[in-house]
Amino acid sequence: MSTVKLHQIIFKVIQEFTGYMWYALVFVFILPYMIILLSRGLDYLIGSAFGVELSGVVSLFTLIPDTVLQLISFAIIAFGVLIILESTLTLARESSGFAFSIAPHYHVNPKKLSQSGWYSKMRHPMAFAYILILVGIGVYIQSLSMVFWFVPLFGGLYLEYLLMVEEKQLMRWFGTEYDSYKTQVPALIPKFRK
Repeated sequence: MSTVKLHQIIFKVIQEFTGYMWYALVFVFILPYMIILLSRGLDYLIGSAFGVELSGVVSLFTLIPDTVLQLISFAIIAFGVLIILESTLTLARESSGFAFSIAPHYHVNPKKLSQSGWYSKMRHPMAFAYILILVGIGVYIQSLSMVFWFVPLFGGLYLEYLLMVEEKQLMRWFGTEYDSYKTQVPALIPKFRK
């Protein structure tokens, strides 16, 4: 019987913590920041080409008062955060785990397929919520290219990743149960009627 040494346990904890922090760093800070920078740059380039400013002072957003835009963006972001929280709790409660596709750790992988809450309306509610949050940020910074170009582009690429990588893993974990679930529940756009 082998004994686990203290330094091995510490290394494993640090490794897992680093994986989770990297996941959070990428999706909470780096990716939104890059999308914001690219959006503002595209707004500027389009505005320069047509002689108008697309973000800030002159844009389609100026038809709506700033306070209303801020309330709309806050509501969109809050709704996205609530979906993420509810989906996380559903996974933890029903599946006894949580799937981190970027930093997989087998002891936290779902043990059972979640099909209630937001998971009864779409297969990837956290991705949907993340896209909603990006739309809310785009409305807040008043960037047309973020709302109408970068977020849909990112959403399409993210959906492709989900279908090609995460869903294959879910098929390995849950087999025919997931295949049946896939035929009944859409991937990213919520289905509210039965």
